[in-house]
Amino acid sequence: MRLISALVKNYRIHKELRIDFDPKMTVIVGPNETGKSTLIEAVHRALFLKARTGGRELERMKSMLHSGHPEVTVCFEAKGSRCEVTKLFRGNSGTAVVKIDGKTFHNDHAEHVLGELLGEAPVDGKSPTRLGARWNHLWVWQGQGGIHPAKAIEERNNSLIRRLQKEQGAIVQQSDKDAAVADYFRREYSRFFTAKGQISRKKDNELFEKQQRLEKLQALVEEARLRVDRLETARSDYLQASQVEKQTGKELERIRLELDQVAKKLADVEELSKRLEKHKARFQELEKEKVSLEKLDQEMVELKRRITKIEEELGPKEKELKDLDSEIATKQKRLDLLRSSNHEKVRRQLQSAEAELQLLTLCKESLRVESDICELEKKVERIEQLEKKQKEIERSLAKLPKITKSQRTRISQLSSDIKSAKARLEGLSARIEVSESDLQVKVDGRPVPVGTHVTVSSTCEVTVGDSTKITVTPGGGTTLADAVSELKRLEEELASLLSQIGVQSVEDALLAYEAIREEQSRLEAVRSGLKELKGEKLKKDLNRAKLTKDAVEEEIVRLASKVPGWIRPADLVETVERIRQVKTKIQGLKNEENALLNEIRNLDEQLQTDRKRREITQKKINELKEILTEARAKLNVKQEEAGDDRQRAEQLLQVEQQMENEMRLIQALNRQIEELSPETLRIRLEKLEKAEERLNEEIRQARETMLRAETMLELDGSVDPRAELDERMAAADQAKKEYEAVLRRANAISRVHQLFTQEQQRLADRYSRPLSEKISSYATMIFGGLSKVDSRFSENSLHSITLLHQKFGGTEFDFESLSGGAREQLAAAVRLAVAEILAEEHDGCLPLVFDDSFTNSDRDRLQSIQDMLFKASRNGLQIIVLSSNPED
Repeated sequence: MRLISALVKNYRIHKELRIDFDPKMTVIVGPNETGKSTLIEAVHRALFLKARTGGRELERMKSMLHSGHPEVTVCFEAKGSRCEVTKLFRGNSGTAVVKIDGKTFHNDHAEHVLGELLGEAPVDGKSPTRLGARWNHLWVWQGQGGIHPAKAIEERNNSLIRRLQKEQGAIVQQSDKDAAVADYFRREYSRFFTAKGQISRKKDNELFEKQQRLEKLQALVEEARLRVDRLETARSDYLQASQVEKQTGKELERIRLELDQVAKKLADVEELSKRLEKHKARFQELEKEKVSLEKLDQEMVELKRRITKIEEELGPKEKELKDLDSEIATKQKRLDLLRSSNHEKVRRQLQSAEAELQLLTLCKESLRVESDICELEKKVERIEQLEKKQKEIERSLAKLPKITKSQRTRISQLSSDIKSAKARLEGLSARIEVSESDLQVKVDGRPVPVGTHVTVSSTCEVTVGDSTKITVTPGGGTTLADAVSELKRLEEELASLLSQIGVQSVEDALLAYEAIREEQSRLEAVRSGLKELKGEKLKKDLNRAKLTKDAVEEEIVRLASKVPGWIRPADLVETVERIRQVKTKIQGLKNEENALLNEIRNLDEQLQTDRKRREITQKKINELKEILTEARAKLNVKQEEAGDDRQRAEQLLQVEQQMENEMRLIQALNRQIEELSPETLRIRLEKLEKAEERLNEEIRQARETMLRAETMLELDGSVDPRAELDERMAAADQAKKEYEAVLRRANAISRVHQLFTQEQQRLADRYSRPLSEKISSYATMIFGGLSKVDSRFSENSLHSITLLHQKFGGTEFDFESLSGGAREQLAAAVRLAVAEILAEEHDGCLPLVFDDSFTNSDRDRLQSIQDMLFKASRNGLQIIVLSSNPED
């Protein structure tokens, strides 16, 4: 079966679109959302969807942009005939027309004929799953390139196995009787067991029913056994709980009597403790009063001692203050003398020497500036020479044609392109050569002598004699016309560019460009020289130096008038020597001045230190007098409040006697409390209370146990539990025998089914080998020559696809473990191999559609994928690829 063309009208975004399919390879490229997938979907619907389809599927096909019902026409070859199917989808009034070799079929008859041609009956839109399964092994929808290929060919497993068996020959085929027997045991096995070997829970499964009945009876036996055990346990629990209640009651009476005795003793301890706390509080009050009296007495002693100490410290401080006043007056007199006479004389001599040094320095600066002026004048003369040369070069450049680097490059490129265009035109043109002729030969009316030739680039008329006319058309068609047009365009562009520059030829333009480059190089060298000399800066520096010279001379004249007896040095040597002498003199005066300043500074620092000492001493004296006054006032206040020393001693003695009395009472109460051992009584009380609580809980639990046992005996006492147990055990034994009989039969069927399955798997492994080799022949083009693919059948269905790669030590990669791109590529190889095998039933050809099926494949693999698809097309398959990437 091979697709020829398709015409789609009013189908979703398409108003009207026709496409012709190449017999081997068709590639449809376009951006996303341009209707590539819609086009190929329309072809699929025309082949496999009934025309009288409505509902959601029809709504999906209708166009939101164009009026009219969806209409699709598909031409294809099948079973040696050319077929055309046209379907108009408009619900119950839809129409289908099939034309085969001049015969036309309509509607239901057409759908039936189409189904026989394709081997798949069209379906209605109510079964989207069945519609999607139609030719799912050949139609790789967008986004499904990486799904497991076993799912895609589920509907084709029988056809695939049949073809593989034919290729292997009769030796690997099972007979129809073998198949029937195997199918019987498979059905029987599936009636008893699930695919995982568990017992099936189907309603018609006798084994499951027997198992359920046995489990139910066994549960009833267990229930009866539990009832017997429960009654025996209840009777035993009642007797045991009754005995516990009686014994525990006696123990509880003894505990309660002992609790009363311990509680009475603890009450006595509480009374004694209250009296003890009262005397302890009184003792603490007396103790605080004693401490207060002792503290007051100590404070008064401390105040007297402090007053004596302050009086002893105050005398030496007053003498120190008097001595400091005398020393400060002497030092101040000496400081005033140094500042008023000695220092002023040295300062005047130093000012005179510094003024002379300033004059000499200015003279030295004047001589330096004069030397700089001479040097700058020489450089300015050099700059003027370079500027003159620069103007000469610029005049020379102005006379040359104006050609830029880009123009020079374009001229070279155009010259090269013209040569290439002429060579191409000559290769496409026709050459007419007259080797020998008795008659006159003309080309477009122009004679061509014998032994000459004419080259023509367009259609011309060749006349031989008077009656023979020949029309000659050079090869290439529009390519030749394009070559002539391109040559003309290049020559016109070159002529325009040469005219714009002002030269006659390419050689003149290139010579002019080289001359310009040479002059520009010379000009750049001159400009570089001017830049290094910094002409403008030099001129400014020269003017600045002259102004500096004038300013220095004016300053020398001004200062010389202020220095009596000043004589200007004759040259630089004398100037330097006099500067050295004056600097020596200034240094001596500065040393003398520094010595005076140091002495003045020392005296000033000593005065500052003495004044600070005096201030500190005066402050200390004032503080001592203030503290002394305050201490004397506090002492007077305390003596007025507490009395004299005798009165305070009598009060303290009275408090101590009261404390002794309270202490004797406290000790007596402590002895009485210790004799009762209160901690031991509390521990014993806690122990007895816990024992009482425990015994009460035991009695409560015993009574609850007795109540539960009585209730259980009353409820279960109406039936003989042992007789019921014996009856149920007998029924369970009978059910077990019946279950084991059915189980033996089921196990025997399972064993036979297992043997048939193993044999079928062995056969499947044999006919899966050619499929693996076919897949590997495609997969090696993607994954390399060291790889191969292993395919496995299980229960007459393709079960697994595994990629083995020797590059990784023979590692096996299950299909699902591969990356997204690798799954797309391996799935494509499987589909191609399966299609090539099944194509034998369809005139040796089947179409395969790949709709953006390699989106996860990297660019390095795209070339290998293309090679694989081209190989499939050479092997007889028709490949249709839809892609949004032009590079694919």
